[in-house]
Amino acid sequence: MNRNKTQNYTEADLILLFNLTRIKSPYTALMVEWMNASVGLSTIEQTVFDKLITRAIRDIEGWQEEDLKMKFLSPVLELAHFMDDIF
Repeated sequence: MNRNKTQNYTEADLILLFNLTRIKSPYTALMVEWMNASVGLSTIEQTVFDKLITRAIRDIEGWQEEDLKMKFLSPVLELAHFMDDIF
């Protein structure tokens, strides 16, 4: 058996394989709860977050996984100051 063999899937293949459906609104119950969480962002941090979420809503359909990580998740995690307690 050749374990190095990879399978290439199209977006349509993945949609059918995993029975994926598009969520019409980015404001699912979980996202609304998350966005309404009281995390104590400063005015500047809130402005940055608002710009990030607006951009994501507008552009996310064209993003690859790496785009999502670098253009949204990484900046949001930086706003959360997760690493501040380590140093």
